[in-house]
Parts: sequence; C-alpha cells; structure tokens
Amino acid sequence: MKKYICLVLLANILMAEEYQITKDVIGVNEKNYTETVTGVKNGSTNVRTDNIDLGNGTTSTNNGNNGNTNSTGKTGTTTNGGTNTNNGENTSNNPLDNYNVEDKTTDFGAGETEKIERDTRIFLGIGGHDKVTNYNYGLIDNSRLEKYDIEYGLLVKRETYEENRENTKTSGDLIQANFGKGKLVLGLMLEKGTQEFPGMTNSLVAGTSDKDFTNFGANASYEIFKDTFIKLDFSNYDNESDDLLDSPYTRDYSYSTYGVKGYKEFLLKDSFGTHSIDAGLGLIGERNNNDSNRNFYYGEIKDRYIFSDESGISADASLKIENYKKTGLDAQVKVSKKMDENVSLIGGIGARNTYKLKKDIISEFTYVNDILDFSNCENERVITLLGGLSYSKDKVYVEANASLNSGDDLLTYESIISKAGEERSIIVTNYNDQVFWLESDIKASYTLNNNFRSVAKLDLSSLTKIAYTPNVKASLEGIYTKGGYEGTLKGNFNGHMYTNNDSLNRESVDSYTTLDILNQYNFGSDYTVHLNVLNIFDSNGENMKNYPINGRVFSLGFEIKY
Repeated sequence: MKKYICLVLLANILMAEEYQITKDVIGVNEKNYTETVTGVKNGSTNVRTDNIDLGNGTTSTNNGNNGNTNSTGKTGTTTNGGTNTNNGENTSNNPLDNYNVEDKTTDFGAGETEKIERDTRIFLGIGGHDKVTNYNYGLIDNSRLEKYDIEYGLLVKRETYEENRENTKTSGDLIQANFGKGKLVLGLMLEKGTQEFPGMTNSLVAGTSDKDFTNFGANASYEIFKDTFIKLDFSNYDNESDDLLDSPYTRDYSYSTYGVKGYKEFLLKDSFGTHSIDAGLGLIGERNNNDSNRNFYYGEIKDRYIFSDESGISADASLKIENYKKTGLDAQVKVSKKMDENVSLIGGIGARNTYKLKKDIISEFTYVNDILDFSNCENERVITLLGGLSYSKDKVYVEANASLNSGDDLLTYESIISKAGEERSIIVTNYNDQVFWLESDIKASYTLNNNFRSVAKLDLSSLTKIAYTPNVKASLEGIYTKGGYEGTLKGNFNGHMYTNNDSLNRESVDSYTTLDILNQYNFGSDYTVHLNVLNIFDSNGENMKNYPINGRVFSLGFEIKY
C-alpha cells in the first residue's frame, strides 16, 4: 500500500491543474481534503489563467448566463485579500457566492441569538499583461440590521479589463444583495457591461466585435413549516451586438428562465439504518427570443442511507423524473464500504436522460461570450458504471475513481466559420453517434506541517471524438503559510484536444503547461495586500486560431476592513 501511495503522489506531482485552497485547512483526512480543495473562502474572486476550460466548469451565482464577466486577465482582487486562480473553470467571481444569510446566526435556545459583528470592506485591484490596463474596485458589506431583524450581504463592484493582449477593453458593473429575515431569504443580482466577442480577434476585415449585455437574477425561499420549503427563481440575459449579415448564425439573443420548487427534508429510521431524505416537486419554464418556449414539471428525491450495524456500509441514491417532450429520467446509486479505518471502497451506477436548460449549457462552456445562438438540441442519454477507493492516514489522503460510460447525443461544441473571412465562433450541437469511453481521476493531499501542504489531481479520459475534451488534465500546488503570509505555487497541465468533432480535417490545440505564483499578506485583521503573477513563463503561444491562451498576467490588490 505504501508503494502504491508513493506512485500516486509521484504521478500527481509530475502534472498539474488547479484547486482553490483555504489557509486554515490542513487536509489530514477526507473531510479536510474536501474542504481544502473546495476552497470555502467566503468571498473570493477567481482569476482565469487562460481562455480554455479543461475542467468541469461550474457557475455559482451568475444565473448561468454568458454575460458573466469572469474573463481572462482580470485583476483578481479578492474580498479577503487572496486571489484564487481558476485556469479556465467558469466559476463565478462573486464575493457573495459563499454567503448564506441563514448561516450567519446560531440559535442557543429560548430566542437567544449570537450577536453578529458587522463586516464591511472596500477593495481595489490593478493589473494587466505588459502594462497596467485592468482595474476593479468595490464594496462588500455583510451585516445585520438589529432593529428590523434582517441579515444581509451586499456587493457593489466595477471593473475594466482586457481579456488578452489583442482584445479591446471590456467592462462591467455588478450589484448583488442577499437578505434574510426569519424564514424568508431573498437574493438579487444585476450586471451590465460590454464584452469582447473573441471570434473577431484575428478578423481579416476591420470591425467592432464588442457586445453589450444585461444579466438579471432574483430568487426567494421560504420555510413554510419545519423542514419544508418553497423556492422561486428567475433569471434573464440579453445581449446586443453587430449583425452577422450574410451568416445563418446570430450572437444577438435573449433568454429567461424561471422556476418554482417545493421540497422537504426529513429523517426516517428502519430496522437496518437511517434515511436522510430530500424530496421535491417543481416547474421550470424557459423563454428564448430565437427559439420555441418550454415548460415542464419534474419530481426528485435524494436519499442518504447509513446502515446501523457495524458493516460500515452507506448508500446515496437519487431519482429525478421530468415530463419534457418524452419522460426524462436521471437515476444514480452509489454505495460506499469502509474496509478499515483507512480504506473505503465505492461502487455505483447511473442513467441520465433529462433536459438541460440553455443557460446551463452556455454557462458550462469556457468561452462564455462566444457561443452563437442555438436550438433543438436533444437530451444526452448516458449510462455510467463507476468504482473507486479512498485512503486516509495521518497526513495523507488519496482518492482514485474510474468509470465506464456509454452515451448517445452527447452535447458538444463545434468551432465553425460563422462568416467567411471574418469570424470563427462556437456553436452547440449533438454528437449523433453512440460513444463508449473510460474516465479516471486521482486526487491526493499531503500535509508536511502547519506551514506547508500540497494538493494534486490527475484526470484521464479516452473520449477523443468530442471537441474540447482533453485526454489529460493535471494539477499540483504547494501552499506555504506563516504568520500573516500565504504563498501558493501552482502548476497546470492541459492535454491536447480537438476543436472540431470527428471529421476528415480536425483542428486541434496542443498541450501546454502554465505556472502561477500567488502571494498574500494580512496586516492584522483589517488590511490585506496581494501580488500575483499568472502564467509566469508566458507560455501562451497562439495554440488555437483566434483564441490565444492568455499570456503572463499580474495583479496587485488591496483590501481594507472598517
């Protein structure tokens, strides 16, 4: 086992991708590892090292719209002084993403509630490629209005930046607020700005490629009675830009999504163990100006089951059924068996055939402002068998997983010429052939002492027919903390991938490696400064036509609490 662990760690050390790290989590076991790589850093702003997302992009609270101004080359000022690089993950850059008003008080009984200290901060950041071109500044306020018994979080931010050396300047203004009173929680977000449309970067014909966008979202949840909630969501995205004239494609589009969901959380016990269940019913609607409108109902249930005997077995199961077009199904079962105090085995099966909203498809792709409008995509149909193991002892945690997958109508992205001689852009489509592929990943963390720790990850995939799917992704980062200083050195390896689906002439992007260094220093609890350099060795080279991987980017930021 020791030899195996050493080989796993060595394999991860030789390669790289990225994770966000919190300085107060050491990572000596599975729980700490999860907290470490998740990066629960209340209000961190992410900086993307390049334009290509080789990970499973996630979007937090930008409502999934491609008006997200989380773009390459941002200055990267964070709400608590540190900058987390993202290397292409489409993660929201919103400092309120991790703010939950329901978590800001602790009940002690008999109506006694812990007092909340007001947390108000201002931040300023500058940066750029070869010179200072990027700026951002704003205000963050998390507080409580005692008189009205209201907790709130507020973010106001303005920024101007360049996505890469060749693009025009783009800008954005963002305001987001969360409010909580008793059993009611409200959230609002408004973002307006101008973005570069990358397909025009190397155009042979002179012309502007900017587009103006407006992104609005609102949500509310209310606890009707104990552990029973109702939730409402609405989001709308609009953008306006130059017409493509003789092109059948358009990048002017507007869409909105709304939903209502009722759900209940409860515990059930039987003679074998305990069920922790979440069950809900909902309605989702989607409105698009260039496509047909959609409405569908769904029901879902999730069950976490822990056996009460000494077998060490637990199971997670979920089921979602929807009525869009034909009945859609998403079912997953995963079983975990604890072999001893250090080793656990995992196995599972899953089947998915459910509708994916347009806003979710767009938000998952790297080029958030470069997808031409699309319609009539079919549901993906995927069956998965998976297995894995985890090992945790002292300062080491290792997890390895593998899956065998079969899929039809997989959603994919295609690099196309949208206007002869002028634009190369991206469309969303289905890959119509059935595909079988293997995926595996290895994650590891090691803690040397209270000052130094490291996290590594390796992903392998045999799926080569689908565009923008690399065979290898990997990462390694070391974090050093002492006193008020925290420094991170990050290495990121992104493997070769194609930009067109299976055809006679497939364009591709070569593999590449980047190295980042992040530095943060806290002067007490009120002042923070950071200095970061992403892609230190400027390994951007024009690897993909019209989409240069971002070169060296620096950022200097300050934060003051008052």
